[in-house]
Amino acid sequence: MRKIINSSYVTLDGVVDGPHTWPALPGGAAKEHEEVQLALLEQCDTLLMGRRTYDVFAGAWPERSGDPVADRPNSMREPVASTTLQDAAWANTEVVADGLAERISALKAESGGHIVQYGIGPVTHLMVREGLLDELHLWLYPQFVRAGAGDLVFDRESRADFDLPGSRTLRNGVVVLRHGVLTPWPVPPPACSFRTGPRLGEGRFPLPPPGPESRGFPFPVRCGILYVQQIRTSSAPAPFLMPTRRLA
Repeated sequence: MRKIINSSYVTLDGVVDGPHTWPALPGGAAKEHEEVQLALLEQCDTLLMGRRTYDVFAGAWPERSGDPVADRPNSMREPVASTTLQDAAWANTEVVADGLAERISALKAESGGHIVQYGIGPVTHLMVREGLLDELHLWLYPQFVRAGAGDLVFDRESRADFDLPGSRTLRNGVVVLRHGVLTPWPVPPPACSFRTGPRLGEGRFPLPPPGPESRGFPFPVRCGILYVQQIRTSSAPAPFLMPTRRLA
């Protein structure tokens, strides 16, 4: 089965939006930059995009020719996740309006080169949650560009573990981190409130699902308000909290 590889620029403060608007690096452009990009493109024959990336790429790449970094995307299949795109003028474009996870899974099962995606957004995080993304290549730019100004690399609903099979430092200080996606985490249970009384205060914690892994909770609580008591045992010299009952 072929891989899905995301290759994206990110700053030290986590911004992935509008890299063309970031300030120029003091070290200027690195000569190896195009070499690394082209090496990835040559492994791929499908370019996966969301609507915003498609609008940027479709407005730029078709106008360029004779440049291998442009010629390769122009010859690729281009599935685009969008419910609003009507006039897909770029050659080889396929609009995916629904069933996106299923369509991406089917693309992976086909023979051929790998699938590349540029930029991080809803399509990327969907693939992380569904276990479809295989590699994440982060081009880490050594600068802060004000994180509130655009999209960030992380998402509150996406959780996964990564390894780091390789990296490369470019002459201008950009580090290309080649991460492999290991396992997406399951969606955690909802956070629940616990009350300990006026002297112990209040707080919130996530409860484990019912079952053997519930860490000794004597009842199958998924969410609700818990009243807890502070108790001591001979084997636990420090106080700890034990749930005693649940209020609906």
